[in-house]
Amino acid sequence: MNLRTFEEYAAILPPFSQCLETTGSTTAERKLLRDGVRLARGEILASSDPYLRRSYDYLERARDDETNRLFHLYKFVETLENSFGGEAELMKALDVETAVKTLKKLANHRQLDERHAPKVLGEPSRASIEKLNDATTCGNEIMRAYEKSLPYLGRI
Repeated sequence: MNLRTFEEYAAILPPFSQCLETTGSTTAERKLLRDGVRLARGEILASSDPYLRRSYDYLERARDDETNRLFHLYKFVETLENSFGGEAELMKALDVETAVKTLKKLANHRQLDERHAPKVLGEPSRASIEKLNDATTCGNEIMRAYEKSLPYLGRI
């Protein structure tokens, strides 16, 4: 079993996603569907790996909250670091050093005002959509590596 987000599931089944779009689904309806997927995933994972459940939640929040995406992605990485006993152990176990370092570098960039206050006063910069997408791609790569490392998901 490979748990997926609503967006990933919709991408796999284009007719389903097209149906949602052509029937005029509203933002509220899409949110309701995402919340349903999140709730079902939480129930399925309730008695399994708490790090997996929390990681999915942070990734989902990152997708839903573009303004604070890097913040949620950083918490996602920290959750997995806790699971493995630290950053170095996570990167070694999952072979995701580049993805982890790229994501954390973006989240820690002082001028982006994501995790640290900017050093220079004035209006802080915001990460470009390309940078946000890069960080999301890194998060997805890390999650797929984590899923493959789990005995009950890695066989898929």
